[in-house]
Amino acid sequence: MKKHNLKPLSAAVSAGLLLMLSACGGGSDAPKPVVEPPPPPPPPEPTSFNVTVIDGYIRGAIAYIDLNGNKQLDEGEPFTETVE
Repeated sequence: MKKHNLKPLSAAVSAGLLLMLSACGGGSDAPKPVVEPPPPPPPPEPTSFNVTVIDGYIRGAIAYIDLNGNKQLDEGEPFTETVE
């Protein structure tokens, strides 16, 4: 019976596999494109109201928009002081 020497074949297959894996590459040297976030939306335009209270004007009162409905002026809620 004849013995076969598999060492050269094994070495050739291993070398071929290494070459194939190294050809897959790990990436590119090209710089990645810079993606900038979109600009923020513009702020809302201010709104004004003309209000008459009780048959006339009240001078020096604080008028505000109660955004959260808790019936008090909180930080960040729009307000103004009334004039004539």
